[in-house]
Amino acid sequence: MSLYEVREVKKGKGLLLQDLVYTEEKPVWVHEKSATEFLVQWDVFGARLASNEGKMVLTGAVYPMERPQALACLEEIAGAAVAYKIREVVDPRSQKADKSAKPASSSDIPADVQHQLIHDYLRKHYESWPMIPLPALGGKTSLQAVKSKKGREGVVELLKSIEQLEQRRPAETGCEPFDIGFLWERLGLKRETAL
Repeated sequence: MSLYEVREVKKGKGLLLQDLVYTEEKPVWVHEKSATEFLVQWDVFGARLASNEGKMVLTGAVYPMERPQALACLEEIAGAAVAYKIREVVDPRSQKADKSAKPASSSDIPADVQHQLIHDYLRKHYESWPMIPLPALGGKTSLQAVKSKKGREGVVELLKSIEQLEQRRPAETGCEPFDIGFLWERLGLKRETAL
């Protein structure tokens, strides 16, 4: 699982993606049709890539992100990498730091730390989600849309879609699903009675 920036889109064919976490990697061409219908150049999203018969493909759900939020997430990841790598290896006889220590790299972050960072990002993202105007709701925010019957139905469908993606997360990334129960409550909707 990583964050990717769209460098190029070829409709119906694929995407050229730059990994924003593992920046030493070169941009990679990903064979993907459906995502080319809604992603544009410079979009940032979370996803997992894999090789399938010699071609790079998306292995499951795509998690689009607003650029400022994605950049904030990257700062957290970089901070965790530095914190994880900053260990002074001291020679007890000389009390001098070991000069062979490697510089910090995001790829050195353990999987559980990466998963926690993803969950921290998602929590921040979904806390602000009700105030973000969404094309699926005719440009309204979720808080605005729930004031009408049609709008409530649209918001319920979006929440169901998010939960559906989250239920697939363990199989796709090994990371536990993120619980958006607080969103249902904040929007005054009941998951149990949603039709």
